[in-house]
Amino acid sequence: MRNTHYHTLLLLFSILLLGYSHSLLGQDLRCGTMERFEHECKENQDLLLNRKAINKKIKKWKKNNIANESFVIPVVFHIIYKNENEYIPFEQIMSQLDVLNQDFNRTNPDANQTPSEFSDVAADCNISFCLAQRTENNDSTTGITYTETNVSSFSLYDNRIFQDSLGGKTIWNSSDYLNIYVCDLTNALGFSSFPGGDENRDAIVVDFSNFGTINVSPPFNKGRTATHELGHWLDLYHIWGPGNCGSDEVEDTPSQEIENYGCPSHPSPSCDNNGDMFQNYMDYTNDACMKECMPP
Repeated sequence: MRNTHYHTLLLLFSILLLGYSHSLLGQDLRCGTMERFEHECKENQDLLLNRKAINKKIKKWKKNNIANESFVIPVVFHIIYKNENEYIPFEQIMSQLDVLNQDFNRTNPDANQTPSEFSDVAADCNISFCLAQRTENNDSTTGITYTETNVSSFSLYDNRIFQDSLGGKTIWNSSDYLNIYVCDLTNALGFSSFPGGDENRDAIVVDFSNFGTINVSPPFNKGRTATHELGHWLDLYHIWGPGNCGSDEVEDTPSQEIENYGCPSHPSPSCDNNGDMFQNYMDYTNDACMKECMPP
């Protein structure tokens, strides 16, 4: 489990964004988090109990607190590569870090395109990210590791990526760092752990082909896969909840029937809403269509 600072952050941010379900996009899932979570639940029966306990604490915290704190999270990017095109350069890594800071502080250039109906709930989330400056042993670091591997690709259910001895990179202490892995990932564009799981796999994983904004092709070329997965890491569900007009457990999110793909025209109503909030980072729309971080 994460330390007290990150637990406080978890409780705060679970109010702020949003979702759950799955669907195929071509041959790859837009997000594999729920599939990964269901798989891990079969291996660890305590995981669901941990999740229920966390959600109970969140509801209690929401009754007694106002979301007005700011947080800075140190990030370590683990680049796992076999081929030259998987070796992500520094500039591309920084482009992704810039996107995370813009998206979670509502300084993203497309924020002004948020529909007026949602403008009252789209705001600065007060969460920033920086490259880690010290290692676990207190040595200086760039906040970036590079690991050459003999593994051609990692699957959605693959744990080798988190182990030095199996072709990956052993995770840095997840109580102190946000670990973001970049690799050749099959089955999904990305996935994330949820709080309450194995601390040795407490991380975000993103396929190298849709990481950052440099050397990346549309429609996933604006770094929003990492933004989406970071929402899950901070305990958020998909915006449509369990589907069929389900709830994502965030009060100000309109009920939505299922996930959206591409970039729909607003309004695109479903259920009893006046238009799906498909601009939300926790839907499945194209990167260029995602524009807003959602507080309560």
